[in-house]
Amino acid sequence: MICDILFSAGNNLSLSSVNSSDTGSDSWSEQGSDTSTSAGPQTVNATGTLIAGATVNSGNSVSASSVNSFTAAGTVSGTGTTSSSDSYSDSGGDTWSTSQQGVYAGYSYSYGTVVLQGGGTYSGTFQAGTTDTFDGCSTDDSNDSVQVIGSNGSAGFNADSNSALASASSNETQTIQSTAISSMTQTGNGSYSFYQSGSYSGGSYALASVSDFSGGNDSYSGTASSTSSDTFSGSDSSSSFEGGNDGFSGEANSVSGSGSGTFSGTETITSNATISGGDSYSLTALGCYSNGSYALSSYVSSSSDSMGINGQETDASSGTWSATGSFSGSSSNGGSANVSYQSDGGTYSTGVSDGSDSSDSGAFSETVNATDTTVTTLAETFTESLYQAGVYSAGSFALSSVVYNASSTASSTSRENDTFAATDTTAGSDSSTDSHTGAPGAMNSQAASDSSPYTGQDTVTGGDRPV
Repeated sequence: MICDILFSAGNNLSLSSVNSSDTGSDSWSEQGSDTSTSAGPQTVNATGTLIAGATVNSGNSVSASSVNSFTAAGTVSGTGTTSSSDSYSDSGGDTWSTSQQGVYAGYSYSYGTVVLQGGGTYSGTFQAGTTDTFDGCSTDDSNDSVQVIGSNGSAGFNADSNSALASASSNETQTIQSTAISSMTQTGNGSYSFYQSGSYSGGSYALASVSDFSGGNDSYSGTASSTSSDTFSGSDSSSSFEGGNDGFSGEANSVSGSGSGTFSGTETITSNATISGGDSYSLTALGCYSNGSYALSSYVSSSSDSMGINGQETDASSGTWSATGSFSGSSSNGGSANVSYQSDGGTYSTGVSDGSDSSDSGAFSETVNATDTTVTTLAETFTESLYQAGVYSAGSFALSSVVYNASSTASSTSRENDTFAATDTTAGSDSSTDSHTGAPGAMNSQAASDSSPYTGQDTVTGGDRPV
């Protein structure tokens, strides 16, 4: 501060010229980073057993019983690993200056010229990334069986009996591998400035010119990708039997079948996605300051932000299923009786019997090969902006213009391409025999038999392809 000193009556200090100025600046920066990794085994076991039975007894020697048994077990085991890292870097700075010129008298300063001005900037960056992996396998096993036994009547003419048994088992093994990677980067920067000029007297400022500006923008971008593969294989088997006797007709029948199958395949899913966006803002104020309040003749504020997302997922799978089996069935019925007839003046009696037997047996096989690929894409955008302009006085805004705009777009596609080929083969035979034994003459003994072998094959191919 530079002063010219004058002394007046009463030893009061008077400064005819006072000049003061002040300038300064500062800067700052900071940065850091962090990483972490975790890994460990993961195991899940599940088992279940269900056994149910029922028995029914009623009058006339009618009884029935059933037993149902089901067991299942599954295990998923593997190792999961997660690693992540992040880092940041921020920096900025400020400058300012003041200049005041005037006098000092009556124990107070009076500045005819006052200038206050300054500004600053800042910027920052943040980055983060994560990687997740899993490598494991799973097994699933199950067994199911049902048995039913029933009877009606105690013996002889009214005695019926039947039984049925069915069982099935399956097992599946899967190998699972997956990787997911994501990353994000954010940046931002901004600045501000101010300028004020006027005078100072009576303990308050009168600033004829005031201008303030602030503005900045932020942006972000990120990526995400994942890959998972699943290789599976397994087998299924089943068998069944049903048979019984009819006490009234003497018919006996039975049907049995068995089958087994194997399957194997792979599925791979890959996905990629990107996201980007940002925002910006600016504020400009021009006016004056007096009597403890601002009066802004021009106030302009604007802001905008945007976002965009793009993604694609591909699901590709292929598999082979094969099955073989056999079946057989048989039935028989017949009866006999004593009949009397006259011949050559005499009366005779003889036994008459009829019988019929049939059987059916065969084998089958099936093989199916299939592939399927599905590609799904997604794209979205969004933008919005706000503009405001007007004046400020007496503690309130009067906005002469306010404009808001917003827009968005979204689109998605899905394209599928699948093919399949199936081959079925069958081979078997049907046979039957009939017999009759009777009295001499018109009721001679007779017998007949028939056998019909058959084979067949069907092949079907097809697919759906995008246009």
